[in-house]
Amino acid sequence: MTENHDRKLKRFKASVNAEIEEQIEQIEQQAMDEKAQILKATEDRILNDSYIRIQKAVKEIEGKYRRMSALHEQELRTEVLKHRNTLVKMIFAFVEQRINGFVNSQEYEKFLVKQLENENIKGAVIKVSEKDLKYKQTLEKASGCKVEADGDIVLGGIALFFEEKGIIIDKTFDSALDEQKQTFSSRYSFKASEN
Repeated sequence: MTENHDRKLKRFKASVNAEIEEQIEQIEQQAMDEKAQILKATEDRILNDSYIRIQKAVKEIEGKYRRMSALHEQELRTEVLKHRNTLVKMIFAFVEQRINGFVNSQEYEKFLVKQLENENIKGAVIKVSEKDLKYKQTLEKASGCKVEADGDIVLGGIALFFEEKGIIIDKTFDSALDEQKQTFSSRYSFKASEN
């Protein structure tokens, strides 16, 4: 009987041990599964955080380079405008030089007289530059009008001043050049030629 009892006890012990082993294996498997889930969740969270940081860094870098690009573009525009203004000044300096060449030529006196043609100049005072007063007699003889110097006329030409009517007919090179300067930008643009 003791033997039987010992066998039963051994079988019971073996059965309990097998059950304990099975439960240990289940607990270990659950622990491994939980560990894998925790590691996966942690890895996903870290990857998501890293992705968010990378996206933020990319946006900051893009913003930085966009600002740098806009600043550089503005600097280039400023340089282009400066260069354009230099070219415009050169063009108008050349035009003034050509006007001065014409004003100092023999044809200029005839030009001044011709400016009076086709104008109703009765009662007008002819305004000229200080340097053009040398043509005073010629202009008075051709027009029958009084000729006076006008400090505002520098380049040349004539202005007809009708005091009674309060009208000025401006045929000076000064006003013509000013008008051209004002309309130059809208009429002409400088474009790079393509080769």
